[in-house]
Amino acid sequence: MIILPEEKERLWIFGYGSLLWKPGFEYENELIGFIKGYSRKFWQSSTHHRGTKTYPGRVATLVPNENSTVWGTAFEVVGRTQVKEALLHLNGREILNGGYTMFHSKFYQYSTDSRRSDSDISVIVYSATCDNRLYTGPEEDDVLAERIVNARGSSGHNVEYVTRIAEYLRTRFPADCYDHHLQTLDSLIRLKLKQRQIDCVRDLWYLGTSALDSKTHSHPVDENNNNSKS
Repeated sequence: MIILPEEKERLWIFGYGSLLWKPGFEYENELIGFIKGYSRKFWQSSTHHRGTKTYPGRVATLVPNENSTVWGTAFEVVGRTQVKEALLHLNGREILNGGYTMFHSKFYQYSTDSRRSDSDISVIVYSATCDNRLYTGPEEDDVLAERIVNARGSSGHNVEYVTRIAEYLRTRFPADCYDHHLQTLDSLIRLKLKQRQIDCVRDLWYLGTSALDSKTHSHPVDENNNNSKS
């Protein structure tokens, strides 16, 4: 549970996963940039939004890495009502249903003059810790991609989650903002979909699970999932 700063008139929230393309709250402004000291990894199980208890999906979290940066978008929320509503939404979405916690970080806005320019913007960041019940730790890229292709939850298919993040960064961020882990997963997922005769990944964005179900015929059961994560 978090304490809602209801008296704040202005707040910046950092998105690096689905918040990039689906924030779910009202905001006045957005900036692209990065935070330092972390790597984006798909090492968090999702048994609600992008998977189920019997077949958990995988979603993004942040892993401490002193020499790394994570690119994303800072959303500016203005007004006490908007701040309260945004935090209530994210408390349920990220903490209660996602297993995440909240911390503050310094945000560095991207500049064409100086990529590493200083910043005085403090952002709220939602991330999972390695001791939370849904944390998986490292997995082989191919195994991870296979799980993502087969997982879906209340918010949609796991494929949509990963490929939308990858496309968002490709189309809206500088070319040198390469995220090896994300782009590797994106490529493997697209290859696996092509092997299932799905050439357009957007089919899973707009048609839900029907396109993939018609190729796979059934939803797999994770026989190795012997925990009680929720």
